[in-house]
Amino acid sequence: MKYLRIGDFSNVVGISVKTIRFYEEKGLIKPAYIDKYTGYRYYDEKNVEQVLVILQYKNMGFTLEEIKNINPNLLISKVESLKDQIINIKKNIIKHINMVERS
Repeated sequence: MKYLRIGDFSNVVGISVKTIRFYEEKGLIKPAYIDKYTGYRYYDEKNVEQVLVILQYKNMGFTLEEIKNINPNLLISKVESLKDQIINIKKNIIKHINMVERS
């Protein structure tokens, strides 16, 4: 893959140019190349992979700050938190079923 300008990169990864710039400001991605004369940003395959990983983590419920500092301990913590949420949801379902059965 050759370098992509920001607009083309935006189309490839399916997010807006504004979001790409925001991710850059947050330190989540860095263009593969910035033309020192024009200031144009250029992106490559590695950048595509980075954005796809960011989007995957976002879909899993991680914040951008968590994604920036992702590590195995954070992943384990997130799994434990989700397990606790599942337990609480199951308890609430049982409570609601019992209330329906009593009425």
